Amino acid sequence: MAAAKGAVHTVTVLVLLVCVASARVSPSNVLQLAQDAAADVLKGAQAQPASTYSQDAEVLSQFASIASELTGRGSSVDAAPVEEVRGDAEPWFCHGIDCPAFKVDDSFTDVDGVERRMYDATKWASIRVKGVSYDKAMYQGFMALFRYISGSNVAKAKIPMTAPVRTRIVPGPGPTCENDFIVSFFVPFEFQDDTPEPTEEGVHLEEVDPFTVYVVSFGGRASEEGIVSHASDLADSLSAAGVKVEEDYYFSAGYDPPFRLFHRHNEVWILEAGSGTDAQDPIFGDADADYDLSDIKTFYSISGEDSVGVADWDEYMGEDEKEGDES
Repeated sequence: MAAAKGAVHTVTVLVLLVCVASARVSPSNVLQLAQDAAADVLKGAQAQPASTYSQDAEVLSQFASIASELTGRGSSVDAAPVEEVRGDAEPWFCHGIDCPAFKVDDSFTDVDGVERRMYDATKWASIRVKGVSYDKAMYQGFMALFRYISGSNVAKAKIPMTAPVRTRIVPGPGPTCENDFIVSFFVPFEFQDDTPEPTEEGVHLEEVDPFTVYVVSFGGRASEEGIVSHASDLADSLSAAGVKVEEDYYFSAGYDPPFRLFHRHNEVWILEAGSGTDAQDPIFGDADADYDLSDIKTFYSISGEDSVGVADWDEYMGEDEKEGDES
């Protein structure tokens, strides 16, 4: 175990050295930053529980810290290019992988720094995770979906990674109550019409109708605190401008692999009021289904599982209908 940890720290420092060198930071800072990183990573790993999640989180935290150090010590890395998507053009932040197509409403100028985007109908692979922590929910959801695209599907197909990793955040009723996180991968264009069914419990395919969202973008490494802060600012700005939006939930969208240090791109989306159907739930979304949001919220509130699937919903709705018949 000690040898394995040593190897991890060595690789971490080497990667940092390459990144620092590519950023053209002065040689004196290269050595100091690498030494600091090695000491901090080793100290942090020893203090953490021996679990995959904590080790991953610690390493990512150290990379984020080094990135902050670099930008504060005169790194000459160019700023990320600024582009807007018009029609089917691919945005720079997709980095050459499939992203859902959208159009930007150029006429929307009500709020500075906010885009009004219109997305086409698309298909996503999703899983619902309950919990208090955004980071842990993201990790659990991401890994389940990664297993799906790696072969945990009926066709045992290898499905290309896409962007963004989208998370629908449904806040709980109180400060310490569990929140609902629906983590989703966009299904690549080549699989949109013929998508392999997931085999893992809780992972499902979600067909999303065309929708419109208000979007704010930000760089760096997204954190729970940062996402909530950006979402709150966006909601306040839209409200002040008189823009009507969905108030029960919002989305985060991340476009980068965990070890990308520079030119990172993150977004928060708030759905326009009346866009799509309010009764279209992300797990069991069917605009014509014979249920409404009260059914969904009741189901979520009684579910004690970390993730649920269509079978759980069918069982709940079946029992509910039986009770109604008996009464």
